[in-house]
Amino acid sequence: MTAGINNNFSGRTVVKDCDVIDCGGYDHDWAWRASFQICMDRLNISGLDISNITIKDSMSDGLSVVGPGSGHGQGKLSDTRLENINIPNYGIGTTGRHGLWIRKDALGGMTIVNSSIVETQDDSADFNIVKQ
Repeated sequence: MTAGINNNFSGRTVVKDCDVIDCGGYDHDWAWRASFQICMDRLNISGLDISNITIKDSMSDGLSVVGPGSGHGQGKLSDTRLENINIPNYGIGTTGRHGLWIRKDALGGMTIVNSSIVETQDDSADFNIVKQ
């Protein structure tokens, strides 16, 4: 950290116009990983725009938000927008997964606009999803 700033990113980070197909899987150190994962590893992430993404045939979760280390009050997701996200299926390699999964240690929130996500599971009491 420099001068008390703990952002992984500065300015806007844009992910757009992608198809993510047959991804995700099992990491022997961390268990199942989503095809697309936003991970605040004790650091804040803000200014994230994700748009025009299709996540199809994920081995586990389609998209996940996780916050390892957040028990120390760190690692918050803010100013994040998902737009035109299409997750038609997930969990083809294992059961008990989700289209969009917010893990219990995730802090912050996101806005989801004009998206088709087959199923959402928010396990965090400290994460807010706004759907528009």
